[in-house]
Amino acid sequence: MEPIIEKHIQVKDRKIALTVYQNKGPVIIVVHGFQAHRKMEMVASMAEKVHKSGCTAVTWDMSGHGDSEGSFSEFTITHAIEELNAVIADAKANFPGRKIGIVGNSQGGMVAMLAASKDATIKAVVLHAPVSDFQDAIQVAGAKMIQAMGMEGKTTPEALIQGWKARGAIIYPDSHNNLVPLNYSFYEDGMRHSVMAAARRINAPVLLIHGKNDETVPLAQSLALAKTLKLNRKSFRQVPNGLHEFTGSQLEEYTEAASAFLQAHLGH
Repeated sequence: MEPIIEKHIQVKDRKIALTVYQNKGPVIIVVHGFQAHRKMEMVASMAEKVHKSGCTAVTWDMSGHGDSEGSFSEFTITHAIEELNAVIADAKANFPGRKIGIVGNSQGGMVAMLAASKDATIKAVVLHAPVSDFQDAIQVAGAKMIQAMGMEGKTTPEALIQGWKARGAIIYPDSHNNLVPLNYSFYEDGMRHSVMAAARRINAPVLLIHGKNDETVPLAQSLALAKTLKLNRKSFRQVPNGLHEFTGSQLEEYTEAASAFLQAHLGH
């Protein structure tokens, strides 16, 4: 295997941190989720798995996350799409002629679908517990916040969203678990993106994997997405007892299934 390198690319006013696991095969870009970063276990494990299979893997931090520049407070889905498009362009420039696949986790799955729907050069897509209904994901996050605050029966996710709008920001943990403001523009921007409409425009083969006990992105989202994508049982896998984050044997099985799928559709 060839060397692993760390680098940055410029996307408008922010530098985006990348790790490139170089090899001779197709390029697999791994997209992390909200509040996550490229060095977290699920992202790094996937990159290492496809790297060992002969692929070049690229992981990166969204702006305001991990080691990338930008403010978490000002982060939006639109920013993430801009950054993913720049990462794809960088891969094409540095590895010309190679096939490209994308793996998206959670909110990263949403970003991956929105990008893949407009880029026919993406030849395979793996989605792990992707956000396909942004408003529902925010409602679930709000319900978890209410429970954590011991406010059950005293407020609602809808009321939290209205308070978020009125104040312009809420306090939320970033990718380093620091409590910082998150602007209401994150919600407004996310609501502008129709993931299901984007999914209908994806021509690349898709593997969808979701834990049945996911406490962050409800399984119901992927049940609806699988119908939109017209996936069969082989390409939509529900993991018994799986939570939002996979560890141990579940993580091993996930990375193995994803790697096999990518090899089958991208070759070497």
